[in-house]
Amino acid sequence: MLAASAREVVASLRARPFILAACGIAALVLLPRLVDLGSVLTVDEPLWQARAHQFVEAIATGQIRKTAITGQPGITAMWIAGLAVPWNSLAISQAAIATAVTIVSLANIVLLRRLAGTAVAVAAGVLMALDPFFIAHSRVVHTDALLASFMLLTLLCLLCAWHTRERRYVAYAGIAAALTGLTKLFGLFVLLPAALTILFAPRAHAASSSVLWKGTLRRFGVFALPFIITFLLLWPVLLVSPRTPLAFITQRVTLHAQEAAVGSGGGDTWYYPREFARRLSLGVSVLFGAALSMSEQKSDRYMLIAHLATDIASGAALVWIAHLLAGNNARQRVLLTAVLVGSAGGLMARDLLQLHPYTMGHWNRLLPIPANAKLGWGEGLDQAAAYLRSLNRPASELTTASYYPGVLAHFLPGVRVERFTQYESADYRFVVLYRSMYGRDRGSYETAALQQFLGADPQEGMIREVDGARFRLEKIVWVDRLPFVWVFQRLPKTPT
Repeated sequence: MLAASAREVVASLRARPFILAACGIAALVLLPRLVDLGSVLTVDEPLWQARAHQFVEAIATGQIRKTAITGQPGITAMWIAGLAVPWNSLAISQAAIATAVTIVSLANIVLLRRLAGTAVAVAAGVLMALDPFFIAHSRVVHTDALLASFMLLTLLCLLCAWHTRERRYVAYAGIAAALTGLTKLFGLFVLLPAALTILFAPRAHAASSSVLWKGTLRRFGVFALPFIITFLLLWPVLLVSPRTPLAFITQRVTLHAQEAAVGSGGGDTWYYPREFARRLSLGVSVLFGAALSMSEQKSDRYMLIAHLATDIASGAALVWIAHLLAGNNARQRVLLTAVLVGSAGGLMARDLLQLHPYTMGHWNRLLPIPANAKLGWGEGLDQAAAYLRSLNRPASELTTASYYPGVLAHFLPGVRVERFTQYESADYRFVVLYRSMYGRDRGSYETAALQQFLGADPQEGMIREVDGARFRLEKIVWVDRLPFVWVFQRLPKTPT
């Protein structure tokens, strides 16, 4: 009987190839995001873990006002990471984020199938599943992978509402838009395409202007009601004490507005075009990067949604090429599509194997990367810590001044690790520099330190004199053929 049931399940799956493909894509999304979790810590993860703990504790004790923690507001990340609070485990927190991203990715693939067919949905799903930069952010306790996933979900729901004229997709878009805004404040920009979709979506039949306006208002209600309910359910402080979260949000918006006004956020007009070129195609760089670069606050992770859009466009292009080459032969079209998508996925998988577990260090292989490119969020500091532990010295002789001290300290329990700016003090035997110190303003302490410590061509064993003290470069940690971490040891003063 059991064997017969198993055969029935297999036969059912064969009759529904998309279900089988979706299961395969789910595994493809989840597995690279779960392998070796906890082995790498990025700089913001301790902060988000602490926020998640505070948020869940406030909910559990009924102190709803204390759930207003930051203006980002990061509510979805805190809910999801909060599931791991009982275990107090970085790996479980990261796994919770990875699982949430997988679930939303599957929903996006289902919507893509409704819009563009099974072939495009599967092709795009494979490329999104294996996108190294998307994987990198899906493995950390942070908001960016969630933001990109929810934003894409909102846009796909709106497109389905446009093409099918079914109101349920408008309601789904309202829920997805709320999740986007709850993840990060600027995610509320999805309200603009939502409004345009509701206003200008094609009608099923001609009608008078009054009827059209009533229908439009009804659709706004269908969108707004689930949007508001989702917002209030997940962040109930807006009901209990709206002043507190609104004050956080206003403070954050005001800060960014002031940065833009005085240029303190870094007025690099070509930041996003350059980063897109490094990680994506030049076409996306020109079209999307110019608009993003108008903002003063910049980070390569803000363009994650464009990675997903490019994956979808690439998947559709591969399917189109297969149809163009195979013509009317359906069997050949399927086979050629599988070969093209498999080849693209294979190249991405090769990159993943080379990068693992440091997928955040991904960059475009087609373009040379500058020696001083700003990369890294803490990758490689685990290796620096392993090197220091291998010296077998007491903790008092391993005191370190480090960039991203919290990350290094996580891998060096019991050792005193302080901010890099403390390197001048003789109390610190080691000094650790990190790759993300590049790309700063010329007058910044990071730029000055790189010039003083590294010089033009840093090599292990070289000795540098900095502020009257002598340091020897003991260890260079490489990530994907790029130096990421430099470990210097303070040398005893030369007797006079």
